[in-house]
Amino acid sequence: MAADYWKWRRRLTVFQTYGDILDQCCEAWNKLVSKPGRIASIGTRKWAY
Repeated sequence: MAADYWKWRRRLTVFQTYGDILDQCCEAWNKLVSKPGRIASIGTRKWAY
């Protein structure tokens, strides 16, 4: 358990500026919308109804 926590903790990012946060959000959004099949597959799952 402790090893899993530290593995997760090392992946966290500390942002220096608000602009850095916006840049990361935009990058994540662009990755998501570049894969419309992924969005469609989420919407067709039973738990999404």
